[in-house]
Amino acid sequence: MGQKFMKSDAKRVISLPDNAKAWAEEIGPSESDNYLAHTIKLLERRIFKIQNKPYLILTQKYTERQGSWLEEYPSARLISMERNHCTIFFPPGKEYGDKHARLFIAHELGHIAYHITHEGSMDGLKSSSEERDETEELFAWEFAFHLLSEKSAYYEKVQNEKVQNENNPYIIKDSDLVSNIKNFMAELHKDSNELIEKLERKLDQ
Repeated sequence: MGQKFMKSDAKRVISLPDNAKAWAEEIGPSESDNYLAHTIKLLERRIFKIQNKPYLILTQKYTERQGSWLEEYPSARLISMERNHCTIFFPPGKEYGDKHARLFIAHELGHIAYHITHEGSMDGLKSSSEERDETEELFAWEFAFHLLSEKSAYYEKVQNEKVQNENNPYIIKDSDLVSNIKNFMAELHKDSNELIEKLERKLDQ
């Protein structure tokens, strides 16, 4: 039995492991859906250096309670309700596959990178339900492409020879990545053709 910890401000009870081994067993295994964890940690560190205060970027699969969001946000949803953190909700991998889940999260991280670049702090970060202008959307998709392209090149270089490229969810060909992004842009944005053409021109530069 784990110890109970009462969080007074939220008035809820959180179960904690009651010994060192239980703690290690709980947080030791690598989570298969903990996508882009290293990138998120580096982005948090960069934000801290810029605004001189900590900021957490959390990721979480949609729960049954949030299942209705899939209709309105079929990819991922960024929720920003506090000054010190935000949460990126994304569909379970079985809905789209690991590669698409990573693309969804990378796109939302692009919005965060855009905001800290232009505002100098995380105050006022827009949630997915708020309108974002075309420049920000283009930045977020371009960021997603370059981030996953960079990571694919890295994993392709260091992967074990026994692992085939097509079986490694971390490796995506640039052509497939562009195709996936264009498909999701068409699905998520009204009048997407012009936006897609602008992104293609940026990626060709």
